[in-house]
Amino acid sequence: MKKLCLMMLAAITAGCTPLAADYASSVRAKRKSVSAARSQSAPADRMVLAGSNGSFFRAEAGRQMAYTAGFTLQVKLASAAHGEVKKLAESLGGYLVSSRNNNMKIKIPVKKADEFLNTVKKSGKLRDFHISAEDLTDTITDLNVRLDNLKKFRTRLTELLSKTLRVEEILKIERELNRITTEMERLTAQLQNNRTRVDFVTFEVKLLEQHGALPGGNPAAVANFGFLQLFADDKIAGNEDEPLFGLDIPAGFVATRTGKITTQDVFAATSADDCIFRTWETDIPAESTLKFWEQLVCRALNIYNGYGNIKAEAVKFNGADAVKITADVLTDSGILKYLTVISVKRHKICDDELQVIEFFGPEAAFEKNLKTVTTLIQK
Repeated sequence: MKKLCLMMLAAITAGCTPLAADYASSVRAKRKSVSAARSQSAPADRMVLAGSNGSFFRAEAGRQMAYTAGFTLQVKLASAAHGEVKKLAESLGGYLVSSRNNNMKIKIPVKKADEFLNTVKKSGKLRDFHISAEDLTDTITDLNVRLDNLKKFRTRLTELLSKTLRVEEILKIERELNRITTEMERLTAQLQNNRTRVDFVTFEVKLLEQHGALPGGNPAAVANFGFLQLFADDKIAGNEDEPLFGLDIPAGFVATRTGKITTQDVFAATSADDCIFRTWETDIPAESTLKFWEQLVCRALNIYNGYGNIKAEAVKFNGADAVKITADVLTDSGILKYLTVISVKRHKICDDELQVIEFFGPEAAFEKNLKTVTTLIQK
């Protein structure tokens, strides 16, 4: 027995054990079995796209799939929809992971994921749905094999410890037991994390408010003023050397003259992250009201560029009455956000002028530059 103890201790000291070969053999056998099963079945990504058996979240038999999905939910009131979506998730055994700026991360049991997706539509209009999957079958199999072998090794070391009398040998075995226990805890945590990813679908939900109907009126009214097509047109070039209305160029923006030439006086600048800042003015009929142009600009944004979530509020610009209009639109590349401030400059002996400040771009870049631009406008 003493000879056996010395052989085990020598193996421990050398950093290998008789179980190493068994472990490697077990892993290879498992992987070979998994690969053989995979070769006889359809690719997992094809299953995801097809939505087998009418479900987006049903894997092939024997597969361990981790699903991630997301969508934009267009709603009337984001705060109310937030509560509805959270309550729905909890009723299905899920939970809210995080929430920030109307962006929610939610975990839903995979067996309830289709029900969640179908029911959440009652809270608003579902747009931009996407889904992806990661096959964790091999990862989970490997973790189980490694844990099983470590458990066997720990049992054999424990038995050896009870038969060992020398203090030096006992200390070596205890150190190895501590190392194995720590490794088992680490692998157990990894296994639990992967099983949770398989058992729960992670949903990224963005709540997007849609504020009522656009101002009414005959659609032909917008077509009567061709310059309304210039709003939110990212191809309009600048023909002025500096911003109009006494404004400065926002920090991080550079003037640009490439694009479509118009008869209006235009200053255009762009940022490195694809935001556009523009100032321009155009002649309008005398005595037309700011409210009239507010209505037509709102409608033009929707008719010509598909913008929604349109809001208008009264503000001041250069001491005069003005209107700030915000909107957004969902495109293939993500959400674009838009802001314009319009005001009317009166003239006694000629046409009045509509003064326009525009700022728009991809959502993340827009939010990053928003404070800089609004500070300039509010001076």
